[in-house]
Amino acid sequence: MKLNGLDKELAPVMVGTSSALFTDETTPWIPTNLTQEEQFAVIDELWDMGLHCFDCSAGYGEKSLGAYLASRNRVNEAVILTKGCHPNPFRKRLTPREVEWLDLRQADL
Repeated sequence: MKLNGLDKELAPVMVGTSSALFTDETTPWIPTNLTQEEQFAVIDELWDMGLHCFDCSAGYGEKSLGAYLASRNRVNEAVILTKGCHPNPFRKRLTPREVEWLDLRQADL
């Protein structure tokens, strides 16, 4: 599947990061018994099936997703669809904080 303005091919489904696969200290409300190594092994399986697109939002596993992508050197291969921020009277757009949570060295915004 193709999206206008995106040079990467997408699977017809994406991986949501509000799950036990993406838990870390920022997501204490999502219980998991998986170690990071086990989480990453499952994400590897998803990746191998062609699922390279992730849906995330502030507080839904961005740090784990960023750690996974960095550990596998896949930052530039993944597609991340995010709300960018939770708009409020003080901010309307993606901030450096959200990019930092993803531990991305670069991002196409």
